[in-house]
Amino acid sequence: MSRRLDKEWRHLENYPDEHDRFFADVRSKNSSVWLCKILIPEEEKCAYRGAIITVQLTFPNEYPFKPPEVVFKTPILHPYINEGTGELCRCIMKLLWPYESISYNQALRDNYYKNARYILSNIYEILVSDGSNMDDQRICQHNAMKNDRNENYILFDSIVQRTLGLELPEDLVLYDRNEGVREHFTYHDLGNWSQQKQKQLALNKIRETTLMELFNGKYEGMRTMVSRFMGIGSGTFAEKESLVQDYTYEEIEKPVEYIRVQVAGPKPDTILKWAVGQRVEPKIHTILKWAGLDTIDVEQDDEEYLPLYAGGFNGTLMSDESLKLILSLCKPEKKISLRMYLPTFVFREESTRSNWSSKSDAANFVQPFQRYDKQQMFELLKTADVLGAGMIVCAGCLHLAHLIKRESIETLKQLGTTPSGNTKAHDQSHFKTFLFCPAGQNS
Repeated sequence: MSRRLDKEWRHLENYPDEHDRFFADVRSKNSSVWLCKILIPEEEKCAYRGAIITVQLTFPNEYPFKPPEVVFKTPILHPYINEGTGELCRCIMKLLWPYESISYNQALRDNYYKNARYILSNIYEILVSDGSNMDDQRICQHNAMKNDRNENYILFDSIVQRTLGLELPEDLVLYDRNEGVREHFTYHDLGNWSQQKQKQLALNKIRETTLMELFNGKYEGMRTMVSRFMGIGSGTFAEKESLVQDYTYEEIEKPVEYIRVQVAGPKPDTILKWAVGQRVEPKIHTILKWAGLDTIDVEQDDEEYLPLYAGGFNGTLMSDESLKLILSLCKPEKKISLRMYLPTFVFREESTRSNWSSKSDAANFVQPFQRYDKQQMFELLKTADVLGAGMIVCAGCLHLAHLIKRESIETLKQLGTTPSGNTKAHDQSHFKTFLFCPAGQNS
C-alpha cells in the first residue's frame, strides 16, 4: 500500500489537476493519512463557492480494495457530511468504490482503477452540486438540511456562506490562501444546522426590518437589489439557475459630448440633505454626457436644458451637491458582472475568475462609498437612481447591504440570541436524521 500511495502522491505533485480544483498538501510519515485542499471557484453556482476546504483522507491497509475514510477538517455544513465530526458518509465511498464487491481479476479485467485523484474529483462534485448528485442514492443524509436546500435554496446558500466565513468582504481576510480555514474554528464552534438556521432567520428578520424602515415602501427596485445582496429571498433548488444569475453592466467610456442640466442652487456644507426653509435658486450646469446616466442621455439644442428632479417627480429640483457627488463617481469602466444573490466577488471583463483574483475587484467596486453611513448611502442611491446611473446604483446597493449586514450581526449579539456549539446536540442530530444508510453500511 505504501508504495502505491507514494506513487499516487508523486503523480498529484507532478501532474496537478488541470482545473485547479484540488491538490495534495501534507501526508503522514507512512503516507496513510493525507491532508488535501479542495478549491471551489467563486463562479461556481453552489453554496460553497469561494471556499478552500481541507479534507483528510485516511487510507486503510487494504487500499485500494477498500476506500479511504474522508473527513472534512474545515468545519462545514452539507447534507452528506456529519455535522458533528465532518465525516463524509461512508455509503458514498462504497458507491464510488466497487472493489469490495468484485474479484481482483474482474477489477483488472474491467479496468476498475480508482485512486486518490478520483476521490478528490468526486468530493469536488459533491460540493459544487450542493449534494444533489447523490440525491437518488440510498445513503446517509441530513434530512432537515436537504429539505431546506430543496425548498428554500437562498436560505441554505446564506447559511453555508456565513458559516464558511465568506459573508462579508472583511471575512475573507480570515481566510489563508494556503490553509483555507479560520484559526481555531471547530465543529463545536460551528454548531448544528438547526442552530445556524435559527440564527440566519433572526438575522434576516433584523435586516428586513431595517430595509422596511429605510425605504418606507419606495424605490422598490433598489430595495429588491439590496435585499438580494443580503441573501433575503425565496426559491427552490429546482429554480437555482434563475436565482444565481448575474447583474451585468456593459463597458462605459469617457464621453466627448456635453449636456446642460438644471438643479437647485448652492447648498450648505451638508452632504445630500435639504436645509429646511432655505430659499434655493435654480442653477444650470454643463456636464459630460456619461453613457451610464440614462436620464441625461437626450438630444437638446444649445439653449435647452434638462431639469433634474429629486425623487424623480416634478416640483423639487435635485440639489447641486447631489449631482456633483454622482458625477464624481462616474468614470470609465470595463464590463462587469456580479451575482444577484450574496455576491462576494465582482468580475471585470479582464478578470480570470480564478485563484481569488477578483477579490480586489470587489473591494474596488464599493471603495468610493466607504465614507458614507447607512442614511447617507440611501440618499446617494436615490440621486443615482433618478439619474439612471445603473452601475453606481448597483455598487451603492452592495455597500448598503454590507452596512446593514454588519449592523444586524451586532444587533443579534446585543440581543444575546446567537447560537453556540454543542457537541452532544451534534451527535443526537446526526443519528436522528441520517436515516437511509443501507443495511450493514453504517456511516
